[in-house]
Amino acid sequence: TEAKRTRFSLLGIMPMRILPLIIFISVFFFNTTTSMAVANNIDAELESCISKASSTQDMNNCLDIAQKAWEKETDKTIFSLKSKLNKESYKKLKKSQELWEEYKISELQTIDNLIEQKHGTIYLNLQKGFKVDITKQRTLLLKQYLNTIDED
Repeated sequence: TEAKRTRFSLLGIMPMRILPLIIFISVFFFNTTTSMAVANNIDAELESCISKASSTQDMNNCLDIAQKAWEKETDKTIFSLKSKLNKESYKKLKKSQELWEEYKISELQTIDNLIEQKHGTIYLNLQKGFKVDITKQRTLLLKQYLNTIDED
């Protein structure tokens, strides 16, 4: 009957289709939560610095500090990954990072070209903010890789 099919679907098939999704969500949120601790720290320092800034130049200095913090965190994460990966996997990660660095250079040039067309010092803040975000995104992705490896 229809009632039995509905009950079967809810108890039998649905959980089997949902299980991979539940696992993915669990892993994603674990990794994101762990990675976000670093993000929250750097972002909190940036926010604090900007709240004390009295000029666009001061804000740019805050963004420069954040950029350096993300770059340092990227290096630390790659170093941690190196100690956990076999030689072949690390070689591939290193190649991936080199290609990402090429992408980053190209993306930064694009940002510079876009902002160059704008007038006003606030656009310099946007320009630096975009650049910080590119490095931040890569760092958080590398941290998710590291967290995935550390899961056991």
